[in-house]
Amino acid sequence: MTSYNLNIMGLSETQWKENSEIKTQNGNFLIFSGVGEDIDHRSGVDIQMNKETQRSVMEWSPISERIILACFKTKICNLTIIKCYAPTQTMEKDMKKNSTSNCMKNNCSSKKEM
Repeated sequence: MTSYNLNIMGLSETQWKENSEIKTQNGNFLIFSGVGEDIDHRSGVDIQMNKETQRSVMEWSPISERIILACFKTKICNLTIIKCYAPTQTMEKDMKKNSTSNCMKNNCSSKKEM
């Protein structure tokens, strides 16, 4: 992240278990959404940020092992970042369709109700 001069970046296929936040050894901050404890390590998304960006996090929400949402307070406006990870080409066609479509539909409709 530092070598590319990035303040924030999203990663896919992180293979973390559960949902949490971690401070890395170099001072960066990581929020992630992974699979349940009883499921094989696969999928998973995270958003990694530097210390300065971490201070602007208003809230974050692990939607599923393929979607994470983070809201930031900026000088201009509030910013929402949604990090998504779609299944790869090697996944079965039906599984791919159900995985992404249903997840987005279910979670978008539940957010509207809030």
